[in-house]
Amino acid sequence: MISALKSQLTFALAAAIIAATAMAAASTQFGLADGSKITLAMTVACALPMWAYASRSWATRGGLWALLAISAVVAGCSMYNIWDWTLHSGGTLAHPVLRADDSHYYEWALYHFDGSGQNLPVMFPGLPVLMMGLWSLLGVSVVWPMAMNAAFVLAAVVTAGAVARRVLEGRVSASGPAVAVVAMVMTGVLAYFVSQGIRIQKEAMVYLAIGLTGYALAGLRRSDSFTAADWWAYALACVILAFGRTTYLYFVIMGVAMMWAGNARRHWRTAAVLVAVAAALMAVGNHFAYYSVERHVIIVNGGNEMREAYINDGAQAPYLRLIGDYFNYPKLLRAAMLPLTLAVQFIIPFPWLKSAVVSVDTVLPRLAYGWYAVGAMAIFYFVAVSWRKRDNLGLWAWWLAASYAAIAYITAGSISRYVLPFEPLMATLATYVLCRAAEGRQRKALAGWLAAFAVVLGAALAVCSRVA
Repeated sequence: MISALKSQLTFALAAAIIAATAMAAASTQFGLADGSKITLAMTVACALPMWAYASRSWATRGGLWALLAISAVVAGCSMYNIWDWTLHSGGTLAHPVLRADDSHYYEWALYHFDGSGQNLPVMFPGLPVLMMGLWSLLGVSVVWPMAMNAAFVLAAVVTAGAVARRVLEGRVSASGPAVAVVAMVMTGVLAYFVSQGIRIQKEAMVYLAIGLTGYALAGLRRSDSFTAADWWAYALACVILAFGRTTYLYFVIMGVAMMWAGNARRHWRTAAVLVAVAAALMAVGNHFAYYSVERHVIIVNGGNEMREAYINDGAQAPYLRLIGDYFNYPKLLRAAMLPLTLAVQFIIPFPWLKSAVVSVDTVLPRLAYGWYAVGAMAIFYFVAVSWRKRDNLGLWAWWLAASYAAIAYITAGSISRYVLPFEPLMATLATYVLCRAAEGRQRKALAGWLAAFAVVLGAALAVCSRVA
């Protein structure tokens, strides 16, 4: 009892020190009033996912500490981005200096909220509509959507733990709670994943949606019944994707179809309803989205327009010379090039920074080694474990591989940001491989694989650094 109380007090003290440090830094830069708002927003954004995790029966003390550390990084980097877009760039909290998609979402929301922004096109309206809802309650500021996205990222981390526990509990000697912590830590070290979630982009909400989908599909692949929690998780995921990134509902439908194929006799009615729900929400989402179904077909078919959208003649010029007229190649030839496009999608962005601009936005994506480690173990699963009938995770794992490959096929592997929502689910495969090795299963094979993988990866990076 005394030990538990001391542990709780230590945890509370650590959280208080982190919050006080954030408060001092924010107030120094933005003044006491705005600094307090920023700190409070980030504190709430971190506290909600931590509360959600702590309320689970499988929460552990170690998991709370891990989540606190990840939360500190997410909140700190989010606050840096707010400073970078405002004080550092000559903007304000209400009118930050944003670039690329971030600017489009923010300006669109401002235009439709109070007319102060530009009516720039956005592909999907979900994120800016949520921003407008926050502004109607709290006032116009970039702080609120940033806090919301930070909460989404952290919720995705917790969901990654829930998925790993559900998929792996009983398959490894480690307990379900311990497995969840490992998966959460693995997700937390995915620096590129974190970097894209703490921007004014839709990525963070998509992270959570795909995580919830993975959780629900894990229930569908099991022999037991699809639970009420699965229905809620699936429905929420589909709603988020319908308005946040409608095209990802194709991956959801593909996942349901694959789970149904693995257990057709038992779950065909459930699968049919799940497909109907996703299809109905896709129809609703497409009504509001910039992309139509016809546009989806164009994206898959390729052509010069897709080449211009996915690969430019600047930094990507060497790759463009390598793949040639990829987007006009026959479909079978593009499929045959998957080993190359998958490898490119896996390895980029490269872990070096040649730009003179140093910021969270440029440095975090280059901290790629966490993903390389997680990805290497996930690939080991497909190479050395998936063919073992008694040990494999069934079509659930192959759904991840199929989704990853589909994105590489469509984009020539040139936009690795599109596969980030699936990386936390890949952490489940990596956790499985690691737990098996801890039990002595294929330990030498894994060690040899990782050593060889590091050599090949190092050689590939060395070559790319000379030509990129």
